[in-house]
This record gives sequence, C-alpha cells and structure tokens, in this order.
Amino acid sequence: MKFKKKLLVSFMKRLKKKKHLTRKKAFVYLAVGILSINVLALVVNALGKVFSRKTLIPALSMVIVAGAFYFVYNLNDDLGSYNLMKTENGAKRIAMGMTEKYFGEDALEQFEVKEPGEMTVTFGAAADNESLTPASTFIEGMKPYFIRVNRQMNCVTVYTYDENGMYTIPVKAMTCSVGIGGETPLGTFTTSDRHEWCYMVDGTWGMYAVRIDGAIMFHSVPFYSKDEGDLEWEQFNKLGEEASLGCVRLAVADVKWIYDNCPQGTGVEIYDDTNPGPLGKPDTIKTTAEYTWDPTDVENPENPWNSFAPSLTGVESKIVKAGEPVDIMEGVKAYDSCGNDISGKITVETDLDLTSGGEYTVTYSVTDVLGRTASQSATIVVLKANESSNLFFSFTDKNKF
Repeated sequence: MKFKKKLLVSFMKRLKKKKHLTRKKAFVYLAVGILSINVLALVVNALGKVFSRKTLIPALSMVIVAGAFYFVYNLNDDLGSYNLMKTENGAKRIAMGMTEKYFGEDALEQFEVKEPGEMTVTFGAAADNESLTPASTFIEGMKPYFIRVNRQMNCVTVYTYDENGMYTIPVKAMTCSVGIGGETPLGTFTTSDRHEWCYMVDGTWGMYAVRIDGAIMFHSVPFYSKDEGDLEWEQFNKLGEEASLGCVRLAVADVKWIYDNCPQGTGVEIYDDTNPGPLGKPDTIKTTAEYTWDPTDVENPENPWNSFAPSLTGVESKIVKAGEPVDIMEGVKAYDSCGNDISGKITVETDLDLTSGGEYTVTYSVTDVLGRTASQSATIVVLKANESSNLFFSFTDKNKF
C-alpha cells in the first residue's frame, strides 16, 4: 500500500506541472495511472510468490555447476540447502559455448553452501552417466574439467578438481589420434570457439570441433562431406595411433562429450609420457566399408550400427566323465557389434565341478566397446564312473547336446 501511495503522489505532482490541462484530460490521466499502478502491483505480487526477495539477484546472475547454467530458487539463507531450476532451452548453447543440459533430466537435485564461494552438489540418478564422476564441489571461477592429452600414447584423460581446487580426479579416458611426426604441439592451452561441423584444411569435415590453439582442435575423425554417413572409415580405424595433420581426433561419442561438457576456457595440456594415464588407454572398435558411420555415434537414430550387437558362437553343451579334463572355452568365439573378434573379452560364470557327477550350467558373456552385451549358456553333464551317456540322451533334447 505504501508503494502504491508513493506512486500516486508522484503522479499527481507531475499532473500539476502540466499547463492547459482540462478536467477531462486530467481524469483520463488519473484513471490510466491508477490502472497502471494496479497492474504493476499484481506483477510484483506474482513475482513475490515465485521468488523471495533474496532469490531475485541469484536468479538473475545464475550459478554454474559442472559447466551447466542453473537458476537458484527457494533461497532462504546465505548458508544452507538450495534447490536448482534449469534454464529453458536446455540442450542449446546459451553462452560461451557451454551447454546447460549435462546431468540428464532431474539428475541434479540440490547443492549446499557450506562456505562462501563453495557449493557441495548432491546428484540424483544420472542415466547414461554412471561412469562419470562430476566435481563434488563448485568453486567460483574454476572450470569443471581439465584435459590432458598424452601425445606419445594417443590417449586423452579428463580430470575434475578436488576440494583444494586441484585437477587431480580422473573422470574419463579417451583414445585419440594426434598429428603425424609431432605435428601436435606440446604445451598448455585453453579452449576457445567450437563448431558442430568444421571445414578442415584438407577439404574434409570434422564434427564437434573445439579449438585448442590456432589451427589445432579436438574434432571427430574426418568425414568426406558434411554428412554423418560419409566417414573416412580407414582413418577411424587408426584411432590410437598418429594419423592427423596436427589436430586431436576422437570418436564422435568422445569428442561430443568434450563439446557438451567442457566450456570455453577449459585448460588443455599436451605432453609426452609412456604411461597413458591413470585410467589407462581405452580399447577402440574397428569399422568397415559396409557402413561408413562412426559406430560410437549412438545418439543418431539413423546410424545403421545401432541395430547391431555382439554375438557368441561355438557355445555347445557337453557330456564328460568325472575326473576327465574339459576345456569349456574350446571353439567359443565372440564378436563385437562391428564383427571384430573379441574372444579375449569373454567372461564365464559356472559352478562346474568335474569331480562330482551332475548337470551344470556354463554362462558365457561378452561386452564390446559400445557397451553392448551378449550372453549364452550351455549345459555340461558330468557322469560318474559307472554312469552311461545313453541315460541322458534318453530324456534330453538331442539339440541340446
């Protein structure tokens, strides 16, 4: 009410200063003024129901948690628990190349301010991000990640910072291809501009390009044209060894992670070492000319590799005699989603006891680089010394053995 009264008094003073003002015009001016004041009051009251007086400034300035923008609301005290509200247009870049969408829908629940300038984040279930370990604290002015590129081993390791503000916590490792013959420069840099598609000096195209320094960028393995289905598949199969003209090439899934999660100004160190990094050097998947798509580009529904999965062959049930050796891996092979032999990754689960008669299940499983899994089981019958295999064939489906 005091606010309305002050506005009316100010309005009346302005009216008195106007010369040649008729009563009719004065009445119109007064009516319009009163209406405007009431509308303004309604707007202020509505805003007051959404934000407390203390929340307006933080909401306008926003906060950044792990490279994502969030508005603050339900702010009660300088210290204590806060709720977060995502900005609109979550999947779009909103400033400096940073993306708001990071943790998945409703994954980031709240953060708590324990000390000025420091916020402890509580995470909910983050689908498809189980392997990530985002920063547990937000320290004002720090970027969420620091990227180290081991040029000698063609391996990239992403770090987040610890409670002391040091980038000591490894988060993610990626296999890359650096420049042939030392064309990728050593040193420490900060990222700048980024492009979903970038035209390269040799006439090819790279996806999710993030500039490291000058002409040196993180980007995908090149495409012959601006088309996700026109991959230089032979170059893709060189990931893990020197292959580029100086840039750091990565699989689409890996470079998109950098593009989405490492904002402009992220630190990058390029160095040489025989140790690939604390998380090791991840395996890669090899593709073929059959489908010239990056098989890691799983987010693209048109990618034909999305319809393939690993497979197991040679899994067969057997009948053996107790005490006799048996090789349960004999003839068993595994292939990844692109048809590469990954038999060395097969895991076996069984309670097989060759010293005791009975029927046992052997389960073979394999997971490829794309995270897809195949599993198949077989039965091994162990006969006691005085038992005959004919007993089992009499009541067992012949196709099982």
